[in-house]
Amino acid sequence: MTKTVHLTNAYHPNSGGIRTFYQKLMEEANRVGRPVRLIAPTGRHRVEEVGRHARVYYVRAPRSPWVDSRYRLLFPSQFLLPRRRIAEILRTEQPDVV
Repeated sequence: MTKTVHLTNAYHPNSGGIRTFYQKLMEEANRVGRPVRLIAPTGRHRVEEVGRHARVYYVRAPRSPWVDSRYRLLFPSQFLLPRRRIAEILRTEQPDVV
């Protein structure tokens, strides 16, 4: 079964369409038994299990200086450099598609 990992900067309690999309994607992943992982920025590292097949990795990230300050931003240095949290998640999860 194909495992996917998605990264987004638009997933927080007050976000709209993108959050709705990912919630529906995780519901469907659980329904059909397909592993889906989401990496989203937040104030501190944590992991949330969403049913049996979906997981959200919240990664500590800075607030957006350009847009709505409720948003935090994942920058390339957080996943391109080794030993960073996102690189760690990708090594652990070994996804088929990012």
